[in-house]
Parts: sequence; C-alpha cells; structure tokens
Amino acid sequence: MTWTWTFAEPLADTDLALDVATGWPDRACAEGWMQDYFADLVESGIHEATLVNDGDVVYTMGLDE
Repeated sequence: MTWTWTFAEPLADTDLALDVATGWPDRACAEGWMQDYFADLVESGIHEATLVNDGDVVYTMGLDE
C-alpha cells in the first residue's frame, strides 16, 4: 500500500513535491509528514490536503481552519 497526499493548489516546493510523489508505506508515516510540514505547506499557499491510500480518498482537510 502507498499513502500519498494530494493538494487543491499546486505544490511549488520541489523538496515537498518529491516527498509527496514518493509516498509513505503507512498512514502513520503520511500523517507524521503532514504534522512536520504543515506550517511549510500553509506558508506556501496550500489550503486543502487529501490523504489517499492506493487511489482511495481517506479524508480531506483544510489547512487554514
């Protein structure tokens, strides 16, 4: 299984985009990454993120709420 994040807005930061393209082996790792980079994502203009597991949407969350 591969866990990934998708975003409503384009992800301009190439380092973050590489992490997202690679994905994570489990939900805890994906959510840990979000926790670590939440502020960076908000600062770069990301307003909404969706957690996806092998193509299935798990949930969508607003980052500016």
